[in-house]
Amino acid sequence: MNITKLDLSKILAEDIGKEPIEAKNIINSLTNIIKREVGLGNDVIIRGFGRFYLKRKAAKKGRNISKGTFIDIPERFDPTFKAYPEFKDQVSDQR
Repeated sequence: MNITKLDLSKILAEDIGKEPIEAKNIINSLTNIIKREVGLGNDVIIRGFGRFYLKRKAAKKGRNISKGTFIDIPERFDPTFKAYPEFKDQVSDQR
């Protein structure tokens, strides 16, 4: 089962005793902060949950299969999430 942002906002609203629209605004604000900070190259660490950060992918040579030519694939930075052991353990215990 997947949980959407709408589902998450309903669950959060119930947990904190607020309206779902307020919970949705909190979720939007949190995700925007994480995206902004990671985009600036800052790690976002949530103790007991995990770390959001940029992972460097080195430049490399690739191949265009349809043309048979080689191309340069530039360096890039991918947003990455690393779950902390506490989070992993809790998820494992629930299965």
